[in-house]
Amino acid sequence: MRYTRYHRQEERPWKVHPIWRGIGFVWMILLPILAYAGAWTITRENFKNRWLPVTTELSQPIRLPVIDWSFLSFPIDLNFLIRWLPGQPLYNLDILFFIAFLFIGFGITSVIYAFLFRAMGPGRSPYDAPEVDRERRRKRY
Repeated sequence: MRYTRYHRQEERPWKVHPIWRGIGFVWMILLPILAYAGAWTITRENFKNRWLPVTTELSQPIRLPVIDWSFLSFPIDLNFLIRWLPGQPLYNLDILFFIAFLFIGFGITSVIYAFLFRAMGPGRSPYDAPEVDRERRRKRY
């Protein structure tokens, strides 16, 4: 009897405009492409101008292993996964810069979104926590 009641959930007083979902989707596609292009450019320029000292492990091209399973009659070469890149090979430094640029890009995006949401977002709703009354709090202790 206790769980047979149906409680209708209240709808949000605001809804996200569909254009913001589209912008977020485009940004999720565009930022990794920009991060890879930046990583590729920085890596090649670093090899030419020696801006950063790079260890030999980072300056080596990526070589994936050849898997030789005994039940198959042919070995599987995983290097085809990185052969699609035009021109030059993929270096370990490319991956390091790519990950760094992704973290920086998404971090900056999150900070900008937080400021914009605070400035232009919806007002207070009944689901928000009430503000702390500092005077009452001080008297209690």
